[in-house]
Amino acid sequence: MSESSLRRLRRVTGWCGTLACLIMVFALADGLQAMMRAGTNTHALLPGETIALAGPIPPSAESAEDLLVASTSPQVGLQFSNSFKSYWLGGKMWQGTLTARADTRPGDYEVSVRAPGETAQNPALIFKIALYPSQSDRDRHSLSLLRKGAGIHPFAAAAAMLPVALGIFGAVFAISQKLERHMLGQGKAEIYMLKKTPDGLLVSFGMGTSRGLSPGMALYAIDESGFVVAHLRVTQCSARDACAIVERGGPVELGHVAALAGSPLG
Repeated sequence: MSESSLRRLRRVTGWCGTLACLIMVFALADGLQAMMRAGTNTHALLPGETIALAGPIPPSAESAEDLLVASTSPQVGLQFSNSFKSYWLGGKMWQGTLTARADTRPGDYEVSVRAPGETAQNPALIFKIALYPSQSDRDRHSLSLLRKGAGIHPFAAAAAMLPVALGIFGAVFAISQKLERHMLGQGKAEIYMLKKTPDGLLVSFGMGTSRGLSPGMALYAIDESGFVVAHLRVTQCSARDACAIVERGGPVELGHVAALAGSPLG
């Protein structure tokens, strides 16, 4: 594969990776805005579904077994499973399972939890349940744009795009490594750093003494089209990298190529 083909492939692959990241960010933002607008204690269910819930145990209660559950329908109920100490917020918490029976009519329901003898209801222990007759109806009423338009849960979409993005950027890295080896074989290397100095613009690139460079050697800086944009003079080099001063010409940009005299420019 030619140098221009490798550059084109790397560019297109990089755009695909960027697109995957943008989709992931959009899905996360879409899910978060839907969650904030609905509220953390609002849940959309289908008849027969079960969800896990958790909440604080009021100070007047010792454990979840002491709590009272009230529901606007006997067909929508909450069963406690265990109590535990909250790591972040302190105090005691309960975990439980809320179930809407399969024969429950679609509609809006409310389940609340309180300690015996409490007169004021803790808003954090009021759970609003919207029960829909079908998945399509639930998606249509969702506050998530992804779920409403495509029937895809936004957080599931974000999770699915993460390995895709990682795979794409892994491919970009592999293509970059192949391009670097191809260019080194022709006596060229991409410029990866620019620095202004009192002596002029200093450029750094991945080609050193192992490729025959030495301080004082003259090089060309060429663009992606193969045109010489500047003349360089090597100031220092290691086995794998080198620095050079732009003696004349320019402007030199990141992604331009430092080339030995006699190297193919295209």
